[in-house]
Amino acid sequence: MDTYNLIMQQGGYFVQPKVVVSFKGTPEKLLSGITCNTLDKPQNAFLDRFGKLIVLVDQFHGLDVMYHAFSEKYQMQFLEHLQKFLRLSPTTMSLTSLKVIHCIGGKQKLEGEYKLPQSMGCYVLQKNLPELKEIPAELYETFRIESGIPLQGKDFDQPMFLDIGIDAVSFTKGCYLGQEVIARVDSRGKPLRKLIRILYDKLPEKVTLQGKVVGSISSSCFSQKHGKYLCFAFISDYDKKIDDGELLL
Repeated sequence: MDTYNLIMQQGGYFVQPKVVVSFKGTPEKLLSGITCNTLDKPQNAFLDRFGKLIVLVDQFHGLDVMYHAFSEKYQMQFLEHLQKFLRLSPTTMSLTSLKVIHCIGGKQKLEGEYKLPQSMGCYVLQKNLPELKEIPAELYETFRIESGIPLQGKDFDQPMFLDIGIDAVSFTKGCYLGQEVIARVDSRGKPLRKLIRILYDKLPEKVTLQGKVVGSISSSCFSQKHGKYLCFAFISDYDKKIDDGELLL
């Protein structure tokens, strides 16, 4: 049995390269005004006043604490952005030693108080590693892309937030930093480009539409689930049929 199917049957884990910070005191009051989603959702984002992404976060909730996990590549930008708001708030923020562990496959019971279900498996926030097989990094890329989980720093950097197509914006909550730009882009009907997954029989160098380049590929893998190559790509004209590929909407 190959490793892919073994993990799907028995379970495996991968430690994501993310930093975890905790908020205590009055995090609801602080974060509601500077994030674009409500605090009860699994993902949220910090934007600048132009609606561009600073950092995308996973949200884990406790009784008297909130945890945000995000790509370690953006730790400095995150801390610099938050400091100016923390100075005016009774909320405290601290770096933690917690790990974001993506557990996939199997029927095991996972320890840990904080879990976020994913389209494949779930994220578990804890210090200790689970008693499962560690998934090799290359194979985890396959699971991640098949699960439709893009990574900041790999599939996107700091674009206009609506471009990445992640459901982490509330259009009914109160004011937040970048809201006016987000509302204006949304009122146009669609963003100019979008991060999307595409299936190919043969992986191209660029995404094209009638021979014209409309986007570039970031992450890619051969998907055992689909029996084809699967990739993330930032493209324009994402509502049209591209050359030799099938969009996964």
